[in-house]
Amino acid sequence: MTLDECQKAVVAAARKIYATLPEGYAESVYEKAMAVEFRKEEVPYAIENNVEVLYEGECVGTQRLDFVIDGRMAVELKAAASLAKSHIAQTRAYLKTTAFERAVLINFPSPAKEEPQIEVIESE
Repeated sequence: MTLDECQKAVVAAARKIYATLPEGYAESVYEKAMAVEFRKEEVPYAIENNVEVLYEGECVGTQRLDFVIDGRMAVELKAAASLAKSHIAQTRAYLKTTAFERAVLINFPSPAKEEPQIEVIESE
């Protein structure tokens, strides 16, 4: 899959899920639903990958990525009233840690809106 195809598949899955499970569910419910959609659509994914954060060549911590799509794009899920700057900063940090070109940040907001909030974040 190309990076754009990966992104389109992720966005389509999020929209489909939010149409069925519009609000009030825990992030873990949306995560499991995303995995179901990825399997159905044959999107190559890994769930809850831990990646090391390096400082001066030493591991100083780990970050848990909700999904890695096709080994090259991070997907971060939230279930909050709205996306905050801290969510975007966290996702940008994932890009720096992994050297991925792109990440998709998805919020399944409550109270319900027409669609999930989706931010595509490119590496700097």
